[in-house]
Amino acid sequence: MGDGKHAAAGGGGGGGMSRAAKKRAKKRQRAAEQAEEAAKNIPAANKKTDAKNTTKKRKKKRNRGGGGEEDLSSKERGIGGDADDAIDDAADENMEKEDDRDGGGGGSVGGESDDMDDEQLDCDVDRDLGSKKSGGKSGRKARREKKRKAKEEEDDEDTREEAEVAVLLSSLTPREILFPSEGARGGDDDEGADVADPPAPPVAGMPSPSDLIGDATAKIRAAALLSSLLGPSGVSRAQFYAEYWEKKPLLVRAASTSSSSDGGNSGGGKEGGVGRKKGGDCKKRLNGLLSKSDIETMLDRHTLRYGRDINVTRFVSSAGRRVTLDPPPQIKTTSSGEEITEYESASSDEVWSRYRDGCTLRLLCPHKHSDSVHALLSLLESEWGCMAGANAYLTPGPTANSQKGSKDGGCQGFAPHYDDIEAFVLQLEGRKRWRVYPPPTGTDVSARTSSRDYSPDELTEMGLEPTLDVVLEEGDVLYMPRGWVHSAHTLNDRDGTHSLHLTVSAMQNWNWAEFLELLLPEALEA
Repeated sequence: MGDGKHAAAGGGGGGGMSRAAKKRAKKRQRAAEQAEEAAKNIPAANKKTDAKNTTKKRKKKRNRGGGGEEDLSSKERGIGGDADDAIDDAADENMEKEDDRDGGGGGSVGGESDDMDDEQLDCDVDRDLGSKKSGGKSGRKARREKKRKAKEEEDDEDTREEAEVAVLLSSLTPREILFPSEGARGGDDDEGADVADPPAPPVAGMPSPSDLIGDATAKIRAAALLSSLLGPSGVSRAQFYAEYWEKKPLLVRAASTSSSSDGGNSGGGKEGGVGRKKGGDCKKRLNGLLSKSDIETMLDRHTLRYGRDINVTRFVSSAGRRVTLDPPPQIKTTSSGEEITEYESASSDEVWSRYRDGCTLRLLCPHKHSDSVHALLSLLESEWGCMAGANAYLTPGPTANSQKGSKDGGCQGFAPHYDDIEAFVLQLEGRKRWRVYPPPTGTDVSARTSSRDYSPDELTEMGLEPTLDVVLEEGDVLYMPRGWVHSAHTLNDRDGTHSLHLTVSAMQNWNWAEFLELLLPEALEA
């Protein structure tokens, strides 16, 4: 009790008991009124009032000689409330005695000190509440940030796993990725067993690609398909998008090459491609997508119409232009006055007669009659996020009329030109020499429309030199961005083989300029 008395005398700061008692009563009354008002109007004020009352009680007990901590420990030890009341009564009695000795003169001092204590107490309470509120907001923000980072890490992990699976599946041929249920059988005929070299044996402890492909999602299969097309080059899918997509051409050789520019092709000139990774020959990796026999079947079984489904063309080098041999469509008027366009049906005999005469056959929508090409485009649309299309080009080897075509003696169906698409040339059969030139002007980069036909002399006059001068063989793939001029023809060599390639196109009219041209007029009209 002596310690309690000394602490009360030293820490009380003097002052009349009556004044202090009145102040304490007023404080309690004010706190009660504030609590009642806060309960009615501002629920959050309850926390502030409770915090003030709690702080006042703690200060009062500290002024009584540290009894507060002793009381708490006593309660924790199980001492009854009577002992606590006795301690409080004794402290109050000692405070009254000290106040009587100090007299009224000290009342004003005591009152000022008490007021200062009250103001400091309010500031402390406000600061504590502010810290709690700030800590609460910071805690919620930290938890949200932690969840966001965890989600990002989870997404990154999923992306890495998908990329790893896609790379594993890229060892399969495109046909095996498109039709997993066929397994190693491949194509639709008896030649299916000869589709491609067998895939490398799986790594110990890892499932084989053939086992995984059946359960892979469309997203993973799409990534694997593009990786499969790029596979022999050693260029990864990520590297392709970063370094080549919409930037520069890429040549993917199916056959093993010693370097990126071996110069060993029949066309001579600049190879400009990427050498194949070690592992053998992949010439048959594109088998099962489309063949010359498939085109023969289309012409026999289906009605193909000139100008809509098929073109018959020839490039005349002496004139420096392309000649299209399609019969023109007929415009007819119905009984209701509506005009319709009728396209003439292509006779199989007539088409093949012109083919033997050196003309190139271009199938405008081969996916209409080929499940393989349709599946190929469908999956690549998932990869690129836009529509994909395809044309097939069948060009004969040297013929009696070859002199009408390329200067090199082979057959050529189209004049040099550039397109408004990202083009992937898949060489399916035979061989063809390609020359690829950079865009003629800066405005032709990422061209939004296809160019007119150029003559070889015009390219020379413009000072264009081929960036690529290569001969594509079976299994090769050539990527060309939009705006890059190109021309191709078969070879006048002893093989005398025809050429069949499939051009897969993407990103036509798929850019911000096209989008804004559609959006802004409607927005202005609205």
